[in-house]
Amino acid sequence: MNKVTLIGYLGDAPLFGETTKSKTPYGRFSLATNQVYKDRNGDKQDRTDWHRVTAFAGLARSLQRLQKGDLVAVHGHLRTDTVEKDGEKRTFVGVIATEIKFLKLKDKPRPEDETIEEVQETESDGAENDEIPF
Repeated sequence: MNKVTLIGYLGDAPLFGETTKSKTPYGRFSLATNQVYKDRNGDKQDRTDWHRVTAFAGLARSLQRLQKGDLVAVHGHLRTDTVEKDGEKRTFVGVIATEIKFLKLKDKPRPEDETIEEVQETESDGAENDEIPF
């Protein structure tokens, strides 16, 4: 089973483009997740991990509302890709989003009666088989 759920803050506004082969629109952003734990000495430690998230088609278009600092929940799966540049192979692990919930949009207060926006990608058009823009 390959499923991932992350809740975190956008590190920057999403970047948009099209896949090389099928010209499917995509949106990509970095997501910071935080973890608080105690080390061996019992001292509180904070750790921030950065994740590369890519969304396709309609889900990608919905990302245009997002900006740096927005809080979102991402559901999807992990994807590992290897690219070669200047003779050097690099491996990237990213998240392919299948659902994104906008939890708190920076500088856009949510009225109390407004529900959290939930956007899901329901159709698969083969975009994941194209070159993923990590």
